Amino acid sequence: SWRCFVTCFPASVRRKAMRMRAALYCCDEADQATIEAQERELRLVAKQRGWDVVEVFRDRVRKGYSVRHARDALCTRLRLSPSDFTIVMVWSMSCLAGSLSDLVSVVGLLGSFDQQLFVNFQDVDTTRSSGKSWLAAMAMLADFDRQKTLERVGNRVTFARNISGRI
Repeated sequence: SWRCFVTCFPASVRRKAMRMRAALYCCDEADQATIEAQERELRLVAKQRGWDVVEVFRDRVRKGYSVRHARDALCTRLRLSPSDFTIVMVWSMSCLAGSLSDLVSVVGLLGSFDQQLFVNFQDVDTTRSSGKSWLAAMAMLADFDRQKTLERVGNRVTFARNISGRI
């Protein structure tokens, strides 16, 4: 019966049996397709996979500005009501985040709410094991990069202290 399905199976199994609710995030960076083309392509992929598009977030990223209001709205919406959608679809990784640390924080937020991620251009789909493996490798590299940066800064501070005697 349905009650047994809800209580006997973990959320990840129940989610696969339900239709995925997708939130699309599109932005118009210089090297990307237009917002309209991104949205059209992502809607087509969602339709092919049987996912329902429930909301679209659009950012008009201007040269020299890193503020992404629609992405911030997407993250806020996720924090406030994580059950509104089950997968976030984006055109490319560079559209989702401007830097590696920014990307890791956004992906970490998605992971903390058990959300899936689909990236069209880089062919990353965390509903599949290969996509999850790819993201795990990216998180590991980002952590390595952060640790090496901290190590370099610490070495420079130590060097400056040795030379000047203060800092």
